[in-house]
Amino acid sequence: MEWSRVTYYLPDDYVGFVTVYFNQPCGVTPPLDNDGRWILNVPSTGIVILNSPKQGVYLDHLYYQYDAQQLTTLSHIEPHEAKGNSVLATQVGIMGRSSGQTNNSTIGKARWERFFVGSVEEWLAYDKRDSFDQAEHHLRLCRS
Repeated sequence: MEWSRVTYYLPDDYVGFVTVYFNQPCGVTPPLDNDGRWILNVPSTGIVILNSPKQGVYLDHLYYQYDAQQLTTLSHIEPHEAKGNSVLATQVGIMGRSSGQTNNSTIGKARWERFFVGSVEEWLAYDKRDSFDQAEHHLRLCRS
């Protein structure tokens, strides 16, 4: 079994998609913690470009938001479970995880993962296509 072991650190109050591109020569090498987990400090753009290939298919991911005083653990939320539950609908978490490979005339070939950070209410209101366009724009800038 190949595991993807990553710890994500997100800015406090970050809302939106996080997109991670893999195996890009212009990207950075993710540092490792003492347990061999990748440490990804997500910038305010929500876009991380790595020169490392994607890790395994089984996920062992941890998500934290941070401010000057504390780390807050973020959990996975299934949007359909929040229907009729106002507490869950406003709780900040991780949802909409997906991965794939882009191969188009604009950016060429790129393997990616992405997930959404926010509440279910924010997820439902978010412009999901626009965030992909922004991520591709950052990848083009990185490559130029």
